[in-house]
Amino acid sequence: MAFEIWETETRNIVDGFVTEEAALAAVKDAIARHGVSYVASWFLAYENESGDSHEIAAGGELIERALKMPA
Repeated sequence: MAFEIWETETRNIVDGFVTEEAALAAVKDAIARHGVSYVASWFLAYENESGDSHEIAAGGELIERALKMPA
């Protein structure tokens, strides 16, 4: 089971995380370091123990969720 951040333009995985909170914190950190446009083409997905994935949030929704994370 993993939470994964993917880049849609290159179709590459950015990183994997054990929790959704850790993934959102990484997005928030990337925004702080590089700006919103850096993560605009990212999406967050969850992969279950069977290997099935589903998207949780992408683009603006992902950015909004990350920025709501406590410091």
